[in-house]
Amino acid sequence: MTAFLTIWTLVIPLKVIIAFPSRLVHVSAIYAGLWAYIPGNPFYSSALVFDVLYTTFMIPFWFPGIAVAWFVWHASKDGNMTRRRYVEIVVALQLIHLLIVWILFPCPISFTPHLCAPTSITGLLALPFVSRIVKDIDSPWTDNDN
Repeated sequence: MTAFLTIWTLVIPLKVIIAFPSRLVHVSAIYAGLWAYIPGNPFYSSALVFDVLYTTFMIPFWFPGIAVAWFVWHASKDGNMTRRRYVEIVVALQLIHLLIVWILFPCPISFTPHLCAPTSITGLLALPFVSRIVKDIDSPWTDNDN
């Protein structure tokens, strides 16, 4: 699950801006993670296959999603993690991720109507797996504790 969430974070677009100039709908911009490294990408025109500057620029946007993936791994190893606490932390990380994308990638102000939506949903993807990741705690203490 951790590997899947990490790959999801690096591949899924961070924000999609869809413009409605007339009756035709077209995508005007997609801010995405690893899409810049695809050859012939119209959104990023670097001659380098792997650009260190671009990767460094994207770290703040990738970090909350990778933190969700790390937390999923940590929660699966932690025997004292409750499902409620897991949901609280994942939702908090998801809100931080959305705020970072909204603040650092503001929506353009234009006269054409458009939809500007952040699509960083790694935390929302991790929530349905709470029953598989966090085991139910039957009692607050083990049998060996006094």
